[in-house]
Amino acid sequence: IAILRLNDRVPVAETIRPICLPSNSRDQYVGSKAIATGWGTLKEDGKPVCILQEVELPVMSNEQCRNTKYNEKMISDNMLCAGYAEGAKDSCQGDSGGPLIRQRPDKRYELIGVVSWGNGCARPGFPGIYTPVTRYLDWIRQNTAGGCWCEDGGSETTKPVTESTTEQQTTVVTTEATTKAAEESTTKM
Repeated sequence: IAILRLNDRVPVAETIRPICLPSNSRDQYVGSKAIATGWGTLKEDGKPVCILQEVELPVMSNEQCRNTKYNEKMISDNMLCAGYAEGAKDSCQGDSGGPLIRQRPDKRYELIGVVSWGNGCARPGFPGIYTPVTRYLDWIRQNTAGGCWCEDGGSETTKPVTESTTEQQTTVVTTEATTKAAEESTTKM
């Protein structure tokens, strides 16, 4: 997890807007669909892509993840697993550090994970492993001002972005994919 401090504001537009940070519980994501995006390879040992890719993945519990081909010692409570038992779709090399997002019922997106590691790409029995943002919310709150928090009611707890500037602006940045990959290229990210 990293926080970038930018000297200039990021212009908010239709295709550029802040993503919400999640609430305190990650158990609410188990069984839901999440989206990983990135410019990584589409297959193991492949070349990075020039078009942002996205893949939809089911979030699984750590207990379920420990019952895959990973063992109990490999999956800690500081990890979040997402993927299919049969493989076929996954994040891949070059996607590390990218977002794992979830669309809320109010249609807003929240950052629930950060691409971390996996055994290969889309291998059967090896879901992708993500850093759960919920484990670092206290640290993020302590080190950011004016964060966009997704509350249960769907409201932001901060004021909208204004045109004023400061000498150093604190920003947590991620992307929201605007380009969907063709069906045949979404088997792997």
